[in-house]
Amino acid sequence: MRNKYDQAQDQDMPIVERVLEVAEHHGVPMAQVALAWHWAKGVTVPISGLFAARTRG
Repeated sequence: MRNKYDQAQDQDMPIVERVLEVAEHHGVPMAQVALAWHWAKGVTVPISGLFAARTRG
């Protein structure tokens, strides 16, 4: 299981670090920053797994 997620770590960590930076700057949880990003991209139901995300419009 570890190898499945470790492959993208080099690509993912700069994003995680930036989300942390924005969250700390605004005094909000990282999840709120992530959800705000989804909303700005038009995703209204960001669900992972078997369901596809819905977009506005």
